[in-house]
Amino acid sequence: MKKTGKFIAVIVAVAVVIGLALYFRPLPLSELVSGEQKILITHVEVGVENGKAYTDSANYNDLTDEQKDRVLSLFQDYSYKRTFGTILSDGSLSGLGSDLVHIFTYKEDTLVNTISVSSSGSVSVNDKTYALSKSSEFIEQLLEIISG
Repeated sequence: MKKTGKFIAVIVAVAVVIGLALYFRPLPLSELVSGEQKILITHVEVGVENGKAYTDSANYNDLTDEQKDRVLSLFQDYSYKRTFGTILSDGSLSGLGSDLVHIFTYKEDTLVNTISVSSSGSVSVNDKTYALSKSSEFIEQLLEIISG
């Protein structure tokens, strides 16, 4: 009986480790966008200047084909990960940092994905919160592509 109990405990431990590895595996951003989708982007910058809070925003709704290709290529270079809080999250972001980018993808007139990336490392994908390492770098590269 003792050998059977140890064997079951080992099996359960292995299953838990495999489950955690699958849950926390990197998820490619590129799976959220495709070439046939329309991509709309809004950049929001917040901060304090001379003691007064400010918010600046810019919409990028008319990407050229070259910009769209470069955005799709950029998405291939980044992945996001689930956190312990992802499963219970509602997509809200806290501690946003100074930059926030909202990316909306549409197929025809139907919204396919909503992605919000904050410079603090949080990303909301379709109302679930995840982590994106090097999010500031991602935002900077994205803004270089779409504002040029």
